[in-house]
Amino acid sequence: MGGTKRRYGSNMITRDESRKLKEFRELVFFGIRKALEVGLGHKSYEGTISVHFPSYFGGDYYIELDCYLLGPARHYSWRGKDLSEAIDKAAYNVNLWINDVDKEEKDEPQT
Repeated sequence: MGGTKRRYGSNMITRDESRKLKEFRELVFFGIRKALEVGLGHKSYEGTISVHFPSYFGGDYYIELDCYLLGPARHYSWRGKDLSEAIDKAAYNVNLWINDVDKEEKDEPQT
């Protein structure tokens, strides 16, 4: 079973979703490194990612991110009709937050 189809009893995550999840984790860790370089304070849970699958009765796929360094809060959640959609939404936001860290870095006075 390859690409994107799911059946009961088969893989719960496709190869493409697995790749996207790995890339998302790398993106988050990249953002954390940038924020630490700027000197932002951090928590021990930085970059914790949880993946949630629908229940027996249905529902959304969603991922959660615990990250004090990136974004306006500390804990985030993105939902999608499939895991790929949830990851895409999360990556979009994390990219915006990394851009905010870049702006903060450029606004720092040079000594």
